[in-house]
Amino acid sequence: SHYDTDHAGGVPALLQALPVRQICLPAAADEAGRQADILEAAAAAGVFIPTLCYLKDINEIGACRMTIEYAIEHGFREVHIYYDYMGIEKWATGAWKTNNVLTQKYAEFMKGRRKFIEISFQKIKAHSGDCYNEQADRLAKQALTETEGIPEIR
Repeated sequence: SHYDTDHAGGVPALLQALPVRQICLPAAADEAGRQADILEAAAAAGVFIPTLCYLKDINEIGACRMTIEYAIEHGFREVHIYYDYMGIEKWATGAWKTNNVLTQKYAEFMKGRRKFIEISFQKIKAHSGDCYNEQADRLAKQALTETEGIPEIR
């Protein structure tokens, strides 16, 4: 399918008119911005839509999104995100302005998912010897050296 009005434009009205248990979104181009409208309407109606299949490249924001998706899909009531970069929390809570598409989509995602799960954040000092933070840094560095480098943000 696609996100043009004739296909996706009626989804918010459909969610209000009929009981819906699941929505599958196309991995198609979304020039009109309909996917965000659908996700927002679905969240308002209490319909969960997994969006992991739309992550092209995994980074700290992507890993955070994956963690939250996993927790929701497996019935957790809350999730605690440990991070070493303040943007992970600040963009999610609205404390920082979102200046690009990546941070805007992350903020929208987090706002929508808070309707399904309680999310808390804990800052970890970078390069402080925290074993999990060091392991995450090691894996990130390995991913950069074994692939084509830092992915382009669109």
